[in-house]
Amino acid sequence: MKKIVAISVITSATLFANSFEMFEKGEVNGEIRTGYINLDTKNSGSNSAFALGGHLKYETTSIYGVSFGAGAYTSQGLGLNEDDKNPDFFDTDGKSFTILGESYINYKFDKWSVKAGRQIVDTPFANTDDIRMAPNLFEGVVASFEPIENLVIIGAY
Repeated sequence: MKKIVAISVITSATLFANSFEMFEKGEVNGEIRTGYINLDTKNSGSNSAFALGGHLKYETTSIYGVSFGAGAYTSQGLGLNEDDKNPDFFDTDGKSFTILGESYINYKFDKWSVKAGRQIVDTPFANTDDIRMAPNLFEGVVASFEPIENLVIIGAY
């Protein structure tokens, strides 16, 4: 019994040390962007918007093939033309926003990869369409398999 407890304690300590290392050796990346848009038509007049936005993302290093990631996205109006604001940079109510756009767990083994949660997806049918302040983000599971070089088979839900 004492041997089992000792082995459990040693294993737990090793996993705890590895999990701390997982976060310590993670990577941070981000982007800052500004945007100005002006739409001037005969029927609707003119509307415009000026915004500052971007993202900040953190991804852990992989331990036993498992990694985690989270990314916040924001778009903040800078007060231009508040009376007739163009909504393209803002939420559905035309207001500034900050969201947790990515939050996922990723598992890689051999030639397989499975990612679940909120994530960026780039396929011919669904993609980021990243032309405004925040890209399209998706919630689901994406599995990929690379049986040979330059051939990747992807399934998503």
